[in-house]
Amino acid sequence: MLASQLCSEYCHCSTLLAKSSRPLESLKSGDSDEEPNERKKLRRMSISKANKGNTPWNKDRKHGAVDKGGNKTCNAESVKMKLVNLGHAQSSKGRKPTPGTQSKQIPSKMKSSDINYSSTSETIIPIERLRLQRRNKPLYRDPMASSKLEMLKNIRAKRVGEESKKTEAVERARLLIVEAEKAVKAPEVAAVKSPVVRASLIESRKLIAEAIQLIESIER
Repeated sequence: MLASQLCSEYCHCSTLLAKSSRPLESLKSGDSDEEPNERKKLRRMSISKANKGNTPWNKDRKHGAVDKGGNKTCNAESVKMKLVNLGHAQSSKGRKPTPGTQSKQIPSKMKSSDINYSSTSETIIPIERLRLQRRNKPLYRDPMASSKLEMLKNIRAKRVGEESKKTEAVERARLLIVEAEKAVKAPEVAAVKSPVVRASLIESRKLIAEAIQLIESIER
């Protein structure tokens, strides 16, 4: 008996809880649905207040679909008469040119590509000129360029002077070597008899050979 009573009470409680949870879920969903509707109503109210007293632009006007027949209505005589009354006289031939003015007409033979090319070429030429000017211009100008150029000129002049002095010294040394060789040949006969003369001859020849090597190294 107790078990049956407990089971019946448990089932009753579960049904009550299920019923109580459903309205909560329905309230949540209802709130989420009602929020955008309220926003729409508020927006419409604000727009109607702002436009209160203003006449709508499309009042008492009929709107027809735009089709190919629109050109026919524009070319109708009744429409042209209305334009004449308004001061916009137009016809199929076009407006008459005013005196003193000439209409610039593009020849029919010229293509649209030719016109585009001429317009682009006129714009390209100045751009190319600017690029060439930028390329020719130096990126950096040294304020001390003139003084540095003078220094380089002076260094070059000094080098030229030193080279000339060197060539003159080498020529003189060669002349002295030639004279020394001539002087060494004279005591060769006496060197056969005396060992002292022979020793001096050997030393002089060594000195001449060293001088020749030194001159060759300077020339290199």
